[in-house]
Amino acid sequence: MSIRKVVHHSHSQKAELDQQERICLGLLATGKTSRQMSAALSISESEVDDVLTAATEKLGGHNRLHAVSLALLSGMLDECHQ
Repeated sequence: MSIRKVVHHSHSQKAELDQQERICLGLLATGKTSRQMSAALSISESEVDDVLTAATEKLGGHNRLHAVSLALLSGMLDECHQ
């Protein structure tokens, strides 16, 4: 079984990311900082951090990098072209 299948199977049931969470994770995947994301999205840096924390928890990630990896492997960021 491939890594993508294992990750998708183990996380697909509990993870439903909203649009803002997918956008922030997509921007994070491109190397953007919280400050850069807040400027791009016209929200506070604190709100970006809150969105990323919520997404990380929903995905069962240990940190932001892990959340991005899980989202990418699960295909959740395929539609994000940030």
